[in-house]
Amino acid sequence: MDGSVLRNDLRRLEQKFIASVYGGFGACLLKSANALFHGIICGGSTIVARLADLDAGGAHAKGARERVSRRLGNYDLATPASGWMLGQGAAGVADGTTVAVDFSDISKEFGGKGMEGMAMGWDGSRHTAAMGHTFCAACAVRTGGDTVTPLSFAFERGRKPLAGRLADTLDAVRGATGGKGVFVLDRGGDGDETISLLLCKADRAVVRVNKLDRDVFGTGRDIDKELASLPATTVTLRKPGRTVGARVRWKEGFFGALRLPVLVVESSIGDHALYLYALPGKDAPAADDPCRDAKLSALAARAAQAYLDRWQIEVFFERVKQDFALEDARVRTFKRLRNLFYLCVLGYVFCTRFIPSEAARDRLLKVFKDNFLRVSLKMQVFLSGMRALLDQPRLRFITGRPKKPPDTSQPLFEWAEL
Repeated sequence: MDGSVLRNDLRRLEQKFIASVYGGFGACLLKSANALFHGIICGGSTIVARLADLDAGGAHAKGARERVSRRLGNYDLATPASGWMLGQGAAGVADGTTVAVDFSDISKEFGGKGMEGMAMGWDGSRHTAAMGHTFCAACAVRTGGDTVTPLSFAFERGRKPLAGRLADTLDAVRGATGGKGVFVLDRGGDGDETISLLLCKADRAVVRVNKLDRDVFGTGRDIDKELASLPATTVTLRKPGRTVGARVRWKEGFFGALRLPVLVVESSIGDHALYLYALPGKDAPAADDPCRDAKLSALAARAAQAYLDRWQIEVFFERVKQDFALEDARVRTFKRLRNLFYLCVLGYVFCTRFIPSEAARDRLLKVFKDNFLRVSLKMQVFLSGMRALLDQPRLRFITGRPKKPPDTSQPLFEWAEL
């Protein structure tokens, strides 16, 4: 019974979610998106054979694989998903919301698993050369939150520079949000072209400093050495589930040949210090503002918090690629991989945003709770659950005699049966 309840509730939620994304693009595309999305959510894989197993419906395995391949190749699932995510996500971006912008890739080590158009490049997460494709992503992050809201993606063939795509991504988010967000880029974004673009567009942005030897203060000293001579202010920063103390120093400087004004910030947590360019944009205080120093100090603290929030886009990349086995995908064309990629991002939104907002969430949680012992007997689930609990600052403990364990002589419920 539990399996049927979970299966039926989850299927209804999937169909409602997919209809909100693809409902206006024709019945055939909607049907295909539903079938593929169901396989990705319930099978945890993007491998065509695995998707076909869930979609077979008694058909011959080869026929099911061909049907899945046609669905991946005959439709454009990426464009509707991209527009839907930008529209839905931008509506929730408030003034000053962190918008993390970063690059990542879908790559494979050598060994016959490559896909059309892949090019060789360095895979930083695995510290090896690999074949892959690159994408630029922008995601909104709530202060101290542990999930992101995907906004915009630029997914390109091969491993190529995406400077142009970065500008397009920034333009798309800026236009959709009305400039409410604060762009946050990692140290790869501190080049003259990117900083100048942000300054010329009057964007509010935070960029990690990569080149500390720039003379942005006109003193001839490196950035870290200049800021080390200034007094520090202690601020409280929020991380998922807890707070941390940080020491912040700041000083106004000028960037590039045009000597464009920037606020340079040092943020130190423990013994680790990092340096940021904070671009205030429309929040820049006037030169004759009597509260100018206090406002700049607040902007420096906001920059430290925004960069701390940026880490969640890295977690998002990991979750999308690992939870749905995206880098194990076996498809021959870039179009099919692109469709899978956007379906996996939608899967992340479905799990982190859509289900928690639905009334059926309580029924799903009850099924999980009632079957916790069966599920937790599996080592992988047990370890991931234990690590998640250990990361929480407070836990709820239930005292008294435990309930009688459920009968585990019956076959364990498997997600793959959905």
